[in-house]
Amino acid sequence: MDLMDRLRLSLMPDSTVHALWKEGYFSDEAELPTELEEHLESVQIVDILQELRSDICLRIRNRTNWPSLVEEGFDFKRYLFFIHYLLCTSIAKLGEEHHRTNGICAARLYFLFLAVPDGGPFLIYQSNLYMKSLRMLKCGDLVKKPEIQSPARGRGRGARQNSDDLQPPTSPCVSLPRHEADALKAKLVDAQHDLITALRVGDLGQETDAVHLTVEALSSIATQETLRADLLSQGIDESFGYSSSSLAMNAFFGLLTLCSDRYGDVEENVRLIMRYVFEVLILGFQKDSKGYSSSYLSAVKETFMIFVYHVCGVTGQSAYTGLVILFQHLCLHAPDQADSRTKLIDTTVRLLSKLPDNFLFKLTSVVVVMSCHDKASVRLFCVEVMEKILSSMKVNFVDDKPQENEYMLHKLMFAGVLARIQDMSASVRSRAMSKLASHLKECSDNRASRYLMMEMFVTPYAECHSIQQVLKKKFKNFNDVAKDLQKETISVDIPLPCARAIIEELSEFCNDDKVIVRKAALQLLLRILYLNVKFMDEHCLSEIGAHCRDEAVLVRKMMVQEFTDLLLEYPSHQQLLKQWTVDIVPLIFDSEITVVEKVLESFERAILRNMVPDTEMLLPKHHLPWALIKLLSQLQLKKAFLKACSLWKEENIRSKKLIPILKSHIGMEKPYNDCAWVTLSCLTEVVTIKDPQFVLDFYHNEVYNIPNVSTFISQLVMDVLWYSWRQLPVSEKKSLEQELNTDLYLFKVPVPLISRAVDIRYGLHLHLENIKSNDAANPPEWAQNLIKRCEDSIFEILKLNSGVVHDEEAMKRYIITLGNACLYYPGRVENRTTKQLLQMLSQSQEENAELWSGSCGVELKGGLIVTLGKIGLQNEPVAKRLIEILGLLLSETKESLLKNNTLICLTDLCVRHTSLGDELLPDMCVCLKDSLQSVRQNTLKLLVQLVQEDYIKMRDNLAFHLLSMLNDEDYTIVSMTRVFFVDTVLRKKSNYFATSFIASIFHFNGHDHHRKSSKTALTPKEKEVFDISGPQNIQKRHNIYRFMLSHSSDEDRFRISQHSYIEICQKILDGKLSLDDKGQEVLGDCLYVMDCDEIHITDGKDMDEDDTPADEEDASELVITGLKKKMISELVKKHLYEAMPHLGKLRRKLSNMHSPLANDVMRVLKSWIRNYKIDPAEIKDSQIAKELKRIGSGDDEASSSEESSDSPSDKDD
Repeated sequence: MDLMDRLRLSLMPDSTVHALWKEGYFSDEAELPTELEEHLESVQIVDILQELRSDICLRIRNRTNWPSLVEEGFDFKRYLFFIHYLLCTSIAKLGEEHHRTNGICAARLYFLFLAVPDGGPFLIYQSNLYMKSLRMLKCGDLVKKPEIQSPARGRGRGARQNSDDLQPPTSPCVSLPRHEADALKAKLVDAQHDLITALRVGDLGQETDAVHLTVEALSSIATQETLRADLLSQGIDESFGYSSSSLAMNAFFGLLTLCSDRYGDVEENVRLIMRYVFEVLILGFQKDSKGYSSSYLSAVKETFMIFVYHVCGVTGQSAYTGLVILFQHLCLHAPDQADSRTKLIDTTVRLLSKLPDNFLFKLTSVVVVMSCHDKASVRLFCVEVMEKILSSMKVNFVDDKPQENEYMLHKLMFAGVLARIQDMSASVRSRAMSKLASHLKECSDNRASRYLMMEMFVTPYAECHSIQQVLKKKFKNFNDVAKDLQKETISVDIPLPCARAIIEELSEFCNDDKVIVRKAALQLLLRILYLNVKFMDEHCLSEIGAHCRDEAVLVRKMMVQEFTDLLLEYPSHQQLLKQWTVDIVPLIFDSEITVVEKVLESFERAILRNMVPDTEMLLPKHHLPWALIKLLSQLQLKKAFLKACSLWKEENIRSKKLIPILKSHIGMEKPYNDCAWVTLSCLTEVVTIKDPQFVLDFYHNEVYNIPNVSTFISQLVMDVLWYSWRQLPVSEKKSLEQELNTDLYLFKVPVPLISRAVDIRYGLHLHLENIKSNDAANPPEWAQNLIKRCEDSIFEILKLNSGVVHDEEAMKRYIITLGNACLYYPGRVENRTTKQLLQMLSQSQEENAELWSGSCGVELKGGLIVTLGKIGLQNEPVAKRLIEILGLLLSETKESLLKNNTLICLTDLCVRHTSLGDELLPDMCVCLKDSLQSVRQNTLKLLVQLVQEDYIKMRDNLAFHLLSMLNDEDYTIVSMTRVFFVDTVLRKKSNYFATSFIASIFHFNGHDHHRKSSKTALTPKEKEVFDISGPQNIQKRHNIYRFMLSHSSDEDRFRISQHSYIEICQKILDGKLSLDDKGQEVLGDCLYVMDCDEIHITDGKDMDEDDTPADEEDASELVITGLKKKMISELVKKHLYEAMPHLGKLRRKLSNMHSPLANDVMRVLKSWIRNYKIDPAEIKDSQIAKELKRIGSGDDEASSSEESSDSPSDKDD
């Protein structure tokens, strides 16, 4: 009573005090009588309250209860009113230290009131008063210190306070000076102790909202000051937590206190605590928390995760529900931004790692169940969490067997990620596949993963030669597993598909429309091949290798990298060697420079880095370069290797001492002699051999005048000699000059070596005579003699023979030598000789007494073509006559040698005499349909080369002839055609297909309507070989149309659709295009194009949520693409509304003619309505609108189906 008198609380009106207490109106602002307010300004309120607090503390220790206090005359109502007044004033003026101190003292006193037992009947607990008291505890957000404190600074209690804590970098209020902040923190710590006293001995557990308010306040306080993780990990108990000088430690101790039966349902209280733990764990991922530094966020989350561990230890099984909900919400609130999502994934996995082992299966099962959620972003998050758990999880082994429960959890994580490769969302399935690929790549460090991989991919196939021999175990519906997990009845046997099922599934995804899916599927498939060499059969490798020519640069680059890694892992696998050579090597000519760089790097990794001297070849990888070079030669890919050599820096080649290594492998008795010479022949074109004496020695000892020497080796040696003779000593050069001069004059040089022999002889002449440039009009004596000797020899043999050339081998040497000599000195060849050679090639029946007429063999004719081609390069009249002869030869001969030589000759003539290109094309194009695959491929390669180098233009019929090669039976030819159009034609003119599409429909149906002049007319032979008109070829035409549409932009597809209607449908209606047999085929193809899947354009509105990008960087591109699609879709829709009435008229016209195409028109109309959401009621043609409405409602479905069953185009669909 003395304290009350000193405060003069009796001045408070009794009625007001009683009403406020009885009704609980402590939410309103308190007002005191003026006299009392003036008195309170003159007394030390804090001292008086401290005295009262000390008295209450004594009574609590003596276990005094509220009934006893009331009997003693304690006027608690006036004290409650006074506490309410002080709290309201302090909260309103929190920035003033005086009021703030009064408020904290009032809160402490109220907490002690609540610590006195049996206060329920006296309404001591008032929600609003309790809330205001807790608010005073949270004013620690005014305390702001340097973000990182040194743990070694100072000693004692105060020093430990500073060193233990990291402070949040931002504060909602103005921060206090250091001395005020320290004083405030000390007061708040004392107030926390009083609150914990109330929680431990009071009756707060009987109040319905006390727990919720306390959890909210203490969770907030725990984030104001972040403990070092090592302190919290020591444990939270009475000896440390209750007496701690740390706000956060006391907050965590208070939260743990609430996890007991005294506060009701422990499970519910833990669930409530986890709600606020969740809010902390997602800090930094919301807009309102972006101001926090990463160090603060990391520290505060770490301490909360350790706190969750202690909650589990205190509550045991009661923590399950709260933790399950916590993990569910972490999955549901996965951020869209990739960086934020990665951080939350790390947080989630770290939280799991800090929980007791008996909690792991239940909580990881939550992630597995959430991986089947309807929302794609949730599934994506779960995939990454599961893979992270999979990679970090350690499984104990006993006697080489994994611990059962731990291994079951490991298998469950793997099965969960694997199941998502079948996800509907492209982003989810691609992420699942890429994560699995990364896991397989790094699983060598994870014993459980290695054991599982053996169990899935190795052991079942140990006794068989092919995976086809093992019973296929398919993918099961993983939703059933998720349901079992929710029921807590999961079987020990986690359902996993067999390797064969996985490989087949991935093979399908390798052809997915989405680039990210194809790339991820190929990555995973290649990683699976690492696990078992039996998976690398010819079919599998060829399918994978085909994607080295993928349209997406991203995929091509990845394939080069991953395929090379696989090759280096299995350098002795013959089929892999061949597939790598076939698919990777040609990419050195890729149009994308980044792909070329990758290929060049792969060449270096596979060849340069593994080349060692012959005495050091100890490992399988040391044989790899030679095996690859051998395949390069066999597959005629030496040009690709040559380009790689030209791109390698000379310093790189010299630094690896490549030339000395190659020298060590040279020798007829050595296994890699031929490969060494192949490599040298390529390298010497770009790198100078400083001392090529070994080349000349090998030439003299192993090639020159050696019987039965390998022609292949001889040619390689001559090539190397050609590029390196300049570095020989002068004496050796003169000796070599004399040798070649003699051998050429006596025709001792074998035919395959004549070209290089003449080249070297010519080069030596210029070099030794110090001639700067060649004077073709005045050849040197050796050249004159050689040409004269060749001409004389030719005519000498022809005189000796009447009808045939008996010694064709000698004649071939004369002719080939003449051709190579006249390449440098064309003016010295007599006209009589040229005419005779032309006569021999043409075998004309015209009698000419001056010329020999007889028959020549195939090989001799091949030599004639080569020599006449070289003469024709310098003589245009000869070239024109030669073209006539070669054209006839192409149409008559069946020999591949003659055809290929002719094609090469025509190509060279086209390059030299560009005006003759138009005359050459028809005959060359016809060879695209030759019965021999080598001729077709060579023709295609040469035509593509001419187009790429701008010697001929993609106009008239050439484009259509090349497009027809998409239907070739040889995959390589089809692939070359696709790559040419995508990388060359469309790169130069992106709308090429849009401008030529309508003409292609007419062309492929053999209709002449589109031909504007006689120049575009086909020759009879072209018409014969390129004809794909008629119902029997409908699939071939459709294949071409689909290719053109699939490589056209949305704008171009809109133009194609518009022009198809205008140029074909409208002209038929106007009578400008007749509906004869050809006309009906044109219309049928037109209707097919207007309805095929490749031409449809969507506005993006109907895109499923699953198709939204998971990464923020993809979102902006998606928005732009969506807006563009929407705009184009609106244009399409407008066009369709205008076209539909006219198509209605066309349908009636066709119906009157009893044409089955009427059904195709109706099918197109129905497709437009379905795909573009057109309202039939808005169509101007009322008759067609009614028909479409009736069909749409199902009234006419049966009849429509019946009618359309006879339509040829429907059969095609």
